[in-house]
Amino acid sequence: MRLQVSMILLASLIWIELLPTAPNQNKDENHAPSVSVSLVAPSGKVNWNQEVQYSIHVSDKEDGDSKYDEIANQAVILSVLYLEDTTQAKIYLKSPTEVPSALKLMMKSTCFNCHTSQSKLIGPTFHEIAARYSNNEVTISSLSTKVIQGASSSWGEAKMPSNPEVKVEDAKEMVRWILTGNSNPNRFYLSGLNGTFRIKEKNIKNPHGVYLLTASYTDRGLPGKPNLSKQGQHVILVKPGI
Repeated sequence: MRLQVSMILLASLIWIELLPTAPNQNKDENHAPSVSVSLVAPSGKVNWNQEVQYSIHVSDKEDGDSKYDEIANQAVILSVLYLEDTTQAKIYLKSPTEVPSALKLMMKSTCFNCHTSQSKLIGPTFHEIAARYSNNEVTISSLSTKVIQGASSSWGEAKMPSNPEVKVEDAKEMVRWILTGNSNPNRFYLSGLNGTFRIKEKNIKNPHGVYLLTASYTDRGLPGKPNLSKQGQHVILVKPGI
């Protein structure tokens, strides 16, 4: 798949959209979705130690348009990555960022209704879970059972609902990712077309930090041919304080 890269510089944001090109597409081919993410900053720019709102728009010829509520909210994911400077971002801008398969499984379930990587919702964050439990097969098996059967009293009064539709191997894959895929405190994921996240406090010793935001949506493919699904992404490079 070829990638067409377009870049627009506007204030403190750089839009870099990765669009698959398909010049000879016919009616039996699935069209790639178009994805765009934008930020809402009250002051007109993104500052350090600030809560920022984001909004993602998805349009897909087969699946529909998010502005008409035709795109499932849980099928959209935003990766937020803090980097020390813009030079580190180059490697991420060369090709689309692959969404971990475990995250795709979570997006099909109800995981993100109660959990996020760093922000506290109903249940513990993925970082808190990774910090409490050891990464071994006994733990993975135990936590996978809780994912499927539900649990209570593990993290306070909130009860974890059961998810009987989740297969055992899928539950284990999700747990493995939670225990190992959250080792980088500078990266987290948010599910949904809209949401908020906080920009960290400014590092006086290194004031050149940037945020790389990657919005992703994988379409449903063609009727009867889900294996023909395609991914659309939009990447924004954010420089706080500029």
